[in-house]
Amino acid sequence: MLHLSIFPEENWTKKDSLIWMWVAEGFIIEEQENRSFEIGERALLSFMALRVLALEYCGVMGSQYLKSIGKLHRLRYLELQGTGVYDLPMEMLNLENLFLLDVKHARFDDMPKTVAKLSHLQNLQIGEGGG
Repeated sequence: MLHLSIFPEENWTKKDSLIWMWVAEGFIIEEQENRSFEIGERALLSFMALRVLALEYCGVMGSQYLKSIGKLHRLRYLELQGTGVYDLPMEMLNLENLFLLDVKHARFDDMPKTVAKLSHLQNLQIGEGGG
């Protein structure tokens, strides 16, 4: 996900660079009949259809990463529990299919107004133990 945030959504000319980064990092492993790059292309297409993303306790997330998550238009479940999130950028409004948002242990002073504008949101998990 972090590598995805490097490239603007409209700039798919750099998709090759992204795939080679994944190969270099060891995220893509060559199979007998498939080359690493081909596997990476399939992985990239699957990210575009991602529906569940759980980033539980993965450290403090900067707003640039949250803006990138806003590009996952089909996302229905987003878990940011324990990530140190303190605000939700306007790009999160692009998550028009988001059904569940888990922000337990977030650092909100006030609940971001962005949340109220998520029209399909039916389950908001907040607080220390939430639910």
